[in-house]
Amino acid sequence: MIGGYLPETDSNTLQLVKNEEALSVNRIGKSPRQVKFKNAIIIWVADIENSYDKFLAFFSQWESKEPVDIKINFTDLGLTG
Repeated sequence: MIGGYLPETDSNTLQLVKNEEALSVNRIGKSPRQVKFKNAIIIWVADIENSYDKFLAFFSQWESKEPVDIKINFTDLGLTG
C-alpha cells in the first residue's frame, strides 16, 4: 500500500515500490515488527521462514544527508548467542 497521489509520485519513490528486493521482503517476510523508534529513526525486522536469517530495515525521517549513529541490541531483533 502506498499513500499519495500517484501521478505526482517522484521517480525515487516509484523505483523503491518497484524494487524486486523490497517486494520480496514484503512477500516472504514473516512477523514484521518495529523494534525501535527514536529521534526520527525507525528500525523494523522480519523473520524469514525456516531460516535464522532476518530482514532488517532502517528508516530516517530526517531530511539531512549527514550520517546517523544507530545502535540496537541483537536481542531486540530476536537474535541470541
